[in-house]
Amino acid sequence: MKNKYLPILIVIILAITGLHVAGETSISTTRAIEDARYLRDRLQQIHPNLYFATNVEVAKRKFQSVLEELRTRDSWSQRGLFRLLVPYVADFKDGHTFLSIHAEFNDYSTDGGKIFPLLVSLDSGNISITANLLGATPEAGAKITKINGIPAGHIVSQMEDLVGAARKPFIKRKISRNFPIYLWALFKFDGLYSIDYKTKDGREEKLNTAGITIDRYRERKDQVLGKRELNWELSFPRKDVALLTLNTFRGNLKKEFQKFVKNSFRRIKSQDAKYLIIDLRNNGGGSTKLSDYLYRYVSGKPFCTFAEVRVKYSDPVLKKKNIWNPITLFRVKVLGKKIITYKNDLKPPPDTGYRFDGNLFLLTGPGTFSTAADFAATIKDVEAGTIVGEETGGLASSYGDIFSGELPNSGLDFGVSYKHFTRTGGFDDGRGVIPDIRAEFDQGSAQPEAGELSWLNNQQNDLYQDEPKE
Repeated sequence: MKNKYLPILIVIILAITGLHVAGETSISTTRAIEDARYLRDRLQQIHPNLYFATNVEVAKRKFQSVLEELRTRDSWSQRGLFRLLVPYVADFKDGHTFLSIHAEFNDYSTDGGKIFPLLVSLDSGNISITANLLGATPEAGAKITKINGIPAGHIVSQMEDLVGAARKPFIKRKISRNFPIYLWALFKFDGLYSIDYKTKDGREEKLNTAGITIDRYRERKDQVLGKRELNWELSFPRKDVALLTLNTFRGNLKKEFQKFVKNSFRRIKSQDAKYLIIDLRNNGGGSTKLSDYLYRYVSGKPFCTFAEVRVKYSDPVLKKKNIWNPITLFRVKVLGKKIITYKNDLKPPPDTGYRFDGNLFLLTGPGTFSTAADFAATIKDVEAGTIVGEETGGLASSYGDIFSGELPNSGLDFGVSYKHFTRTGGFDDGRGVIPDIRAEFDQGSAQPEAGELSWLNNQQNDLYQDEPKE
């Protein structure tokens, strides 16, 4: 009888002592294989050009390897299945096509699970510490050499296999942002961390620490990163310079965004700013409806966000998406056309009454992705402003608009692109938006300070030579 009740007693004792009890769904090998095949079939059905960055035969061999590995166990946990399937998905190198374990991590963390307590950044294969959310040491700039005995280089290489994207700087940036999630998903670290690190002066040190709750993590992260984590902000680092920091174009914030933009440009006009800097370095994208709304405030030049949009109307997409255009409906339903191409012409934006007519600069970097990269491409292609910084993490012409689904047995979420967007200029060079002025800013700061605007100071005379002096 004692053995019968022992597991229950252990759970009660752990609960009383405040330790997290990790419960994780497991499925049989047969069902795991069903999920793998379901995922492969959905990718092939929905994506307009799944093999644009990889060879078909190579992808087939990798999938067979996945099936062979699945058959080596009697059952699979969600994390185990994720670790096996996600590199297969990431190999397609489409940032909008993915397998996600974020929902499972959220369940773990909100149920009391303790997560990795350091903010980090990746640089040349190194894991550099940005901040310790639980204390003063290790100091920022120290480099992690091991976590729970696992070498940093191995951790980084494993994490790189999780992120499907064309550009390495974006992959590094995404890993930095999601480091606690990937660490939990890959290595089953569950609340206790032994961290070996090397200080900036070369000393080797060790930190043994418990993890941090998700609420405390978010609170301390906001304190450390400050304004960078705000959705949007307007400031004036110099009397003649307006700085608009935009960290998201999320579509569910449309009303708030439009109100913020209108009020901001009313202030910019009343301030009579000569320069406008829009900081998109930490903007991961969102809805083009928001970026189109922004454009009307920064330029009167004719524009279109995309010169061409190619849509694949697969059966899964047709079940979720309605086709309102009768001609398109006829071509898809009657003629059996699966891929429809829409072409767009340049059109002038509507007037706002508060349009900025000075010198426009966009700050971009590896974290500029999706709609933010599209907006930068539009500004560059119609020559409405100057791009400053680093090449965008998102491609200027790319696949996107996500069809979302869930694997039937494990419940893991996935997303697949079902459109291809060609940038305003009408070409696809396989690159992000290339800056007109290359500059690197301190990513640890929320925004460039007045003293960091040297690139703007250097441009002033040249900018004003083409304009009459007031």
